Amino acid sequence: MLKPAEMKRMELLVLERDIRTVTEGLGRLGVVHLSEARATEAGQLLSPNRIEGALARVHSLRERVTALCDALEIAEDYPAAEVPYTTPEELDAALVALEQPLGDVLERRKKLDTEIETEYQVLHDLEAFRPVEVSPADFHGLGFMHFAIGTLPAKAVPLVRQAAGEKAVLLPFKSPDGQQRLIALTSRAGRFALESILQEHHFQAERLPETQGAPPSEAARRTQERLLDLAKEQEAIREETRGIAARKGGGLAAYRQRLRVDEEILNAQAYFGRTGATVLVTGYVPSLRVDRLREELLRLTGGRVVVEVTDPAPDDPDIPTLMQNPRWLRPFEMLVAGYGQPGYREIEPTPFVAISFLLMFGVMFGDVGQGGVVALLGLYFALRGRGETLRDFGLLLCMAGGAAMAFGWVFGSVFGFERALVPPMGGWFELMKGGNIGRLLAVTVVLGVVMISLAVVMNIINRVRSRDYFAVVVDKFGVVGFIFYWGALGLGIRSIVSKGGGPTTVELLLLIVLPLGVLLLREPLHFLMTRRDTMHHRPNLFEGLIEGLVDVMETVSSYLANTVSFVRVGAFALAHAALCGAIFEVEKLVRASPGGPVWSVTIIALGNLLVIGLEGMVVSIQAMRLEYYEFLSKFFRGEGKAYRPFKLS
Repeated sequence: MLKPAEMKRMELLVLERDIRTVTEGLGRLGVVHLSEARATEAGQLLSPNRIEGALARVHSLRERVTALCDALEIAEDYPAAEVPYTTPEELDAALVALEQPLGDVLERRKKLDTEIETEYQVLHDLEAFRPVEVSPADFHGLGFMHFAIGTLPAKAVPLVRQAAGEKAVLLPFKSPDGQQRLIALTSRAGRFALESILQEHHFQAERLPETQGAPPSEAARRTQERLLDLAKEQEAIREETRGIAARKGGGLAAYRQRLRVDEEILNAQAYFGRTGATVLVTGYVPSLRVDRLREELLRLTGGRVVVEVTDPAPDDPDIPTLMQNPRWLRPFEMLVAGYGQPGYREIEPTPFVAISFLLMFGVMFGDVGQGGVVALLGLYFALRGRGETLRDFGLLLCMAGGAAMAFGWVFGSVFGFERALVPPMGGWFELMKGGNIGRLLAVTVVLGVVMISLAVVMNIINRVRSRDYFAVVVDKFGVVGFIFYWGALGLGIRSIVSKGGGPTTVELLLLIVLPLGVLLLREPLHFLMTRRDTMHHRPNLFEGLIEGLVDVMETVSSYLANTVSFVRVGAFALAHAALCGAIFEVEKLVRASPGGPVWSVTIIALGNLLVIGLEGMVVSIQAMRLEYYEFLSKFFRGEGKAYRPFKLS
């Protein structure tokens, strides 16, 4: 905790013939974070490892194997057969030998599927006209008559009948799908009048399906028989593909797995560099894994490898960060990662974020009952959630709910009922009690002072680690800023508590004016201390003073605003209590009405669910905001690189 895992820089010099063996070994161990190989210590430039052509070939083969597996329904968990290692050329020939016969089968299946789909559409159309026991050809043969057939709203049928009168014959009927259909016949002369009436009542014309002179019911029966024959052909093709899958499935599954590994290996080898007949591999390894890695590489190559392990250079920007926290802190790594990845030489802030987040959440959401619901929900996700991220989120909810329960006991609140428990300390922190509100807000300000002070101390430590000694002292979040902050706090507290006078002139000069004056002259001081390095860049004194003035104003405003910002913790705790109080006021209004007890229980239950969902989300956002903007922003750059070792899936 508090610092990432110690890393070592590793350099391997491997013979060309051993490179695949070494790469596979690294992937199986899964401990090396690969980095791009650069020039050797002797200054010899490395040739990049060109893998574009090989990667494109492997990718193409993998796509072909995947297409065959999909066609033969070979799932990911299909058992892979033991097949000899083949070159890309041999694998290509094997795939061609399978693709040609299978392609014929798949083409037949595709045509058959299209035919079945067409027949089903015909059957659907025929079913709609099954009640019409007349062949469509009979309608078309009425040379002196005009007919229309289609759908319309059921309520429109009598209106159409009334409007058409004796000028048309109407045959309404319901199709099996429940739609109202209509056949209308009239003379050639009455065609336009009928069409006008039908259009006015939202008639949708349809075409009669072709039935080859048979009534729709007979044509539907023939289509069903045709579909049965096509289904038998379809099953025969399925049986044929199952036979192919039984013979070739294990090999295809093996090829799919092997090509996936090949692709990962080639992507890893893109980081490597070449020097003649050797290959250089560089990366970072946790120090605890170095010995195991060295032993495995020597075993794999029979000693034909040079392994050099060193401490990373202080100014190395590529060192990855591996956070090492106990299981209960791992969910809070997600909160830290939401702001940024810790640098290798930065303080790893997860423990501080965990404690402060739980404190703020507990205060703002303090209730034994509601916190218990959140904890149980989190416990469910932690035990039954799919995936590590969801289980970590469940553990975070579980701990946040536990913090809410603890502060709920302090406040004496259970599901919004005030004084449901006997609170400790004589009820000093009972919410919504006049004298306690000011006390609660004062405590949250103290919490803010502690967190801001801790952030400044950690910023000073980080600056020392990065050897930025000027910023250690002359910075708003350095020693000078810390003196100003605590000087202002001390003088302010003493003026409020003490019955004596205000601060003396000497105190104001030493604790307020002097620190701010140093910040005002920050740029000129920096030039004087580093003038040997900046002789070609002489700063403008006026610009430096303007920047210093802005620095002073920002220092005063940021410390003041950040401290006061923590009042929101107490304010949201009061808002939570007020919202619960409003629920019980509504419950009182319905208590005496008919069915009052049922309504009372319903309102209390739904109100608590609303508070849990809405308030839980709001206070979580507020706690994270305070973590990010008032705490982490003062010392945490978040510009590190996450440790992502090369692993073969």
